[in-house]
Amino acid sequence: IVEDEARLRDLLVREITAMGHVASGFATAELAWPHICEGLDAVILDLNLPSMSGMELFRRMRSEGCSTAVIILTGFGAFDSAVQSIRWKAEDYLTKPCSLADIDRALSRVLVRRQENEQLRAVQRAAGDSFETLTTDEDATPPLKAHSDGTTLADMERKRIFEAMQKYAG
Repeated sequence: IVEDEARLRDLLVREITAMGHVASGFATAELAWPHICEGLDAVILDLNLPSMSGMELFRRMRSEGCSTAVIILTGFGAFDSAVQSIRWKAEDYLTKPCSLADIDRALSRVLVRRQENEQLRAVQRAAGDSFETLTTDEDATPPLKAHSDGTTLADMERKRIFEAMQKYAG
């Protein structure tokens, strides 16, 4: 949690911990930066911070390739920062005051998305292990791949897409 208001930061750390998450608070972007891209699930980020603004920190995260989820929590919501947050793929854009339930829902979405991504990577690894490269014309790039039972990658993708659509109700 990157929030310069000490009382709010302490409250958020306490309540988010009570929700079952591990939370740390930082008063400035500069203090938070060394910890942000170290495997955190999410950063709750105030935009109005002393010295480096929250948007500057968010920009730095994305320019450095840090894919940590960002939840904006600001008392000074503005159209420009909301649009930029969407472009940089913020998980949520909340304005103060907001309820703890709003924060909990945003954190829950982050965790669900992370689990889905981990499952997808596991499926991709498993699918990659079960495919063999077919001999192709030397000019064909990349080489075609097929499962040992003759199923094509397109067939498997189609099957996985339909399974996901069914699982998540479209």
